[in-house]
Amino acid sequence: MTDVKVQTKLAAKKILIVEDNVVLRFVLAEFLRDAGFAVVEASSGDEARSFLNTPNSVSLVFTDVHMPGETDGITLARIVTDALPQVKVVVTSGELSRLKAPKGIPFVPKPYDLPKLQELFKSLLLESTL
Repeated sequence: MTDVKVQTKLAAKKILIVEDNVVLRFVLAEFLRDAGFAVVEASSGDEARSFLNTPNSVSLVFTDVHMPGETDGITLARIVTDALPQVKVVVTSGELSRLKAPKGIPFVPKPYDLPKLQELFKSLLLESTL
């Protein structure tokens, strides 16, 4: 697949970043936008759930574990995998929360490496188009 075709496929996919730390969310969102991804942001699991209930579908959810509100990242990951199995989910945390993440969901510890995270997202999103 040529780079142009890859970029076109990736631009058609939307990533939802769920992070309560506004600086982390902004830096990651801008990095991914600069890399050609379509990105939407939520500051909590509750806000993400509201977004997921709208027609604006996403292809991948990247969520922190610990957030304000009733829906933490682990709960959000379970909701997404149960209700929207076509949507990829990646969980992140500064704590060792991998054991609580639903089986089969990638876990990326903080601090994360932005280029490596970009490659992970790219591979997950392209995998879903094959």
